Amino acid sequence: MIIINLLYMLPYKSFLEKHKIKFIDSQSEISFIQNRKVNMINLIAAICAFLTFGYCLINFLTNRQITSGLNLLCFFASLSVIWINKNKYYVLAKNILMTITILFLASINFITPNSTEYYLLCALIICLIFHENLKVQILSTLVISIAILIPKFYPNLIRFSEQISKERLIFNTIISIIILFYLI
Repeated sequence: MIIINLLYMLPYKSFLEKHKIKFIDSQSEISFIQNRKVNMINLIAAICAFLTFGYCLINFLTNRQITSGLNLLCFFASLSVIWINKNKYYVLAKNILMTITILFLASINFITPNSTEYYLLCALIICLIFHENLKVQILSTLVISIAILIPKFYPNLIRFSEQISKERLIFNTIISIIILFYLI
């Protein structure tokens, strides 16, 4: 199953390169570092859109409508980030991507305990890389730490939590590690 999922991501990578999704609005008028950040934000948004749409379908087919709805919202938010970057609102795109991703992953982690903790760690690392502001880094670290620790130590806090299988947890862990490796 893992090999099939990795093969599933290969056409996606070639699609990104073919259609130059990550290079939307690469400009010579901004600095090299800023240009690289814009490219990385586009790439992260495209990967998020791809993954959240896939999870939306999987969750819908396994009767997890709340989680599926959250995935669908994150899918549209990720696509909007690419559009916002295209219109040269770079800081807004970066902040929307990080805020929506963290809120989405934290919500999913509360609904299905311990299912997105590695994705939350990926979001934390990306947030620490993109934001130079120490206050934003500290706030992001606190929010993500709370989102990871509460479901781990108080799993019965949310009454309508949905259980996921061990195989799905393993799949989530492997994919999040691959994404982290790919992005860094």
